[in-house]
Amino acid sequence: DEDRLLAEKQEICFVGGEALGSMGAPQKLDVDGTAIFICCRACEREILTNKEKYIALVKGTESDDPDDGSDEESDAGDSTE
Repeated sequence: DEDRLLAEKQEICFVGGEALGSMGAPQKLDVDGTAIFICCRACEREILTNKEKYIALVKGTESDDPDDGSDEESDAGDSTE
């Protein structure tokens, strides 16, 4: 279930540009402790060759989480009232 949520959050294969799940079940790679999902095994070599680039892309999708700022905004609003 956790992997499914991570794959849904990533949405696309960073290598092929395909929607995850469009070519069968997404493949999960563990790249230096970071989960990266790909549309097919053909994309694995590119991910492993350019690890830093793809890890940064995954980290970028994590920072787009709408929950990251909403709690802080709510707390800030409560403290100013």
